[in-house]
Amino acid sequence: MENMGLRFGVACAGDTLKAWQAKAIEELRRVGARPALVVRCPAPAASAAPPLFQAYRRAAVDAERAVDLAAIVPDAPRVPLADAARVAADLDVLLVFGAAGLDGALLSAPRHGAWSFRHDAQEASSGRPPGFWEVLTRARLTEVVLQRLDAAQGAAVTLKRGCFKTMLTYPANVASSCEGSAAWPAQVCADIARGAAAYLEAPPAAEPPPAEGAPTHSDVARLLARTAKNQAAFMAWRVFLQDEWCVGIVDAPIHTFVGQPSARPEVRWLIKGEPGSFYADPFGIVDGDRVSILCEYFDPQLRRGVLVGLTLDGDRLSPARRLLGLDPGVHASYPFLLRHGGEIYCIPETCMAGKLSLYRADPFPERWVHVADLLDDFHYADATVVHHEGRFWLWAADVPYPGNSPRLFVYHAPDLLGPWTPHPANPVKVDVGSARPGGTPFVVDGQLYRPAQDCSRSYGGRIVILRVNRLTPTEYDEEVVAAVEPDPGGPFPQGLHTLSAVGERTLVDGKRTRRVSAQDIRRKALKVAGRMGLGRPPG
Repeated sequence: MENMGLRFGVACAGDTLKAWQAKAIEELRRVGARPALVVRCPAPAASAAPPLFQAYRRAAVDAERAVDLAAIVPDAPRVPLADAARVAADLDVLLVFGAAGLDGALLSAPRHGAWSFRHDAQEASSGRPPGFWEVLTRARLTEVVLQRLDAAQGAAVTLKRGCFKTMLTYPANVASSCEGSAAWPAQVCADIARGAAAYLEAPPAAEPPPAEGAPTHSDVARLLARTAKNQAAFMAWRVFLQDEWCVGIVDAPIHTFVGQPSARPEVRWLIKGEPGSFYADPFGIVDGDRVSILCEYFDPQLRRGVLVGLTLDGDRLSPARRLLGLDPGVHASYPFLLRHGGEIYCIPETCMAGKLSLYRADPFPERWVHVADLLDDFHYADATVVHHEGRFWLWAADVPYPGNSPRLFVYHAPDLLGPWTPHPANPVKVDVGSARPGGTPFVVDGQLYRPAQDCSRSYGGRIVILRVNRLTPTEYDEEVVAAVEPDPGGPFPQGLHTLSAVGERTLVDGKRTRRVSAQDIRRKALKVAGRMGLGRPPG
């Protein structure tokens, strides 16, 4: 990337950084920012955490692996803390890593201030390790904040905020949250370079001290026990239980869910699979009383999703049928439908193929023709498209591992066929509770809304509806205004992750968990054993 001209410094103690901190610097250099200074801070006070925990972190947490500072910023001059305020005036940004007690003169010297991650600053000041207490207390979310420190002690301006699903183990939680947010300083610098960082000048707010500090021996023992219990429960779920989805329809238009803080619609369930299979991700086209539905069918023989068609004519539902031309040979789901130029198009999720493809019905819905690959090197899920205010817009989410899709990516184009341009603020948000698309966008009184999956409790736990407040080629902002919950007393009480419009009605899907057959248990146990490196015994 062309050099943006921004100069940044690093304030840290010692000659090493953590691996996730080194990644943050590498991201800054990738967008053209230049390291210009290293402020040598006094060594922090000895950790109050027990030696057992410190040894565990060094051995198990790869995101905190020590990286030689000289290898990351080899040419930047080193200055002692006493001289830092004077020379830091030539900086645009000062990144503060693991250093506490910096004076107000240094914090206000750089043009755009001194930035730190809240979890990093909390550990430096109180010994609270990032991601530890969330695992121990079974918190659903691990929040990460990048902040601009204020000269007033204990005050800061929030620059980036994100919510990651708390992982089952402490090392995994640190990797998810710390590494998942390491690119944020680079994103803010990119915003500065294009004149879109007015949020830097927001008034600072007081930061309450963390409720927890360094863990004790008892806390570490409880964490290890919690980790073992979490892993055992997860393995048992993988072997003995299975999610099962069903497609249904609601006799209400999609816009009626706006303004309902927690709607539980009455669903007429249409079709469910045999044991080991299921139907999910419904999208449809309505013609009078006739609704043509495309959805995912999980084929237990292929062990992947395939796309099928159903027809609801009044109260009569046709058997599911495979669709010609819509099998790319990889897992396929989320067959997003849209009309454009008198034609009906489908954009299925086939992220395992590494590209985003567009198909045209010829005729609808039985046969499909590949029209174009809209985006290559595309590994995001549930691409959702809308034509709004003269442009086409596309949302999609990353899928680093099942149930955790925290990052939302936006693209725009002058025409459905492109060219598609990534939004400069990508990822435009990080929130496992509202990032991943979950149905058809819609407009009410000129205002654009989009459904999204809330995976904070479990994968596909519920749908939230977001109002898109700003949508331009340079800006993006949205907020949750409603939620659609599964019926806890219904046949599919454990999830709902699609909300798609079909005229005056709405298609949904629901989730329940069931025990698997003995044959499936054996197959799953062998699969899990293989992943653990345990081969089948001889004979």
